[in-house]
Amino acid sequence: MTVFRHFMTVPLLYEGDCKLLGVTDDGLIYIEELYGDDDWLAQHKISIDGEIIESIDELSGKNPNIILFKLPNTAILPTSKPCCERLNFTGARLRGIQRDEPIDEMVLPLSIEDKIELVDYMEWDISPMQIIGIAESVVLAHTQLPDGLLMVCRRVRVAYRLTQLVDHNSIPYDYDSLDIYLLHEFDPSDDELPELVDCLNDMEDVVLLRPMDCLYHDGKLYVADGGEEDDSSAIHMFEYQEESETE
Repeated sequence: MTVFRHFMTVPLLYEGDCKLLGVTDDGLIYIEELYGDDDWLAQHKISIDGEIIESIDELSGKNPNIILFKLPNTAILPTSKPCCERLNFTGARLRGIQRDEPIDEMVLPLSIEDKIELVDYMEWDISPMQIIGIAESVVLAHTQLPDGLLMVCRRVRVAYRLTQLVDHNSIPYDYDSLDIYLLHEFDPSDDELPELVDCLNDMEDVVLLRPMDCLYHDGKLYVADGGEEDDSSAIHMFEYQEESETE
């Protein structure tokens, strides 16, 4: 297992989604936020000391004619290549009526022990036995680590049963799904898929909300962490630890 030490977090401005645009060898970080119901855009340039030194912001539509950052030609960019096909899965719909589809056969199952651990970790207000299984798994981003492993940002959607309700379009449903955002290692040569509970975020000294993008460069791991509710997005930085340093 790769060991990283958290050394800096830079809060961003909004509570929406975020992604890394790139980093430079002299320590500058470029990052982008999408916020609001209309996905307004903001970009930031962050110094090596963790200060936002320049921003470009649509300001919720008040400043629509922005000019996006042009990154230096030498900037290190996140990879855009697809990966980890075995971690991507789409089974059941995310909301529906159980009698209309074989929902139990369309999800990836979870053991009772895993359901209990998952509800406890996520602090969901449901019973573990309401959980049906994994309805969707999508790799949002990945980056190569020096030991041959990958670090991945992944969104998993877990389907669960409930009493029949009606959505805003008057369509009934008796199962729904909850999102989990994960940051975890993945060995592309491993024939076995990692257990979901083994992928729950456990980075030391920092709480991750919605890890959405990651980039490893020059001994550092950069993680773009989306916001939620009253918590803004952030960029977290970790240092790679050699085995000798952790013993």
